[in-house]
Amino acid sequence: MRLTQKWEQRSEIGRAADAIQKGMNARDAAACARAGDERFIRLFADAGEAIGFGIAAIKQLIDVECVVLGGSVTQSFDLFAPALTRTVQESCYFGREPEKWLKTAALNADCGLIGAGILAMERFTE
Repeated sequence: MRLTQKWEQRSEIGRAADAIQKGMNARDAAACARAGDERFIRLFADAGEAIGFGIAAIKQLIDVECVVLGGSVTQSFDLFAPALTRTVQESCYFGREPEKWLKTAALNADCGLIGAGILAMERFTE
């Protein structure tokens, strides 16, 4: 890919990111990606790649057996998971079977809220 093509592609992704900053939320961006908008598909793929590089680095440093993603990010997991797993698989030996090491939290978007509630209960009951 020529440098100018790469720049044009990045510019499109930048415009998608700008749209999110100008009133769209992640749910809207996910809807655009699922509807086939290439800018938003690429945006989620880039996010998955970035998360994948972080996970690969952590897995190689401390050899974690399982990575659990939680919170509202799991609502768009299907959009960034392929890039995430591909990046980990290409970046470290331990990423070969993502079904064994990559999980989403069962509580999905509510996990942070539930965790905060439990923490508050523990502090007030001491």
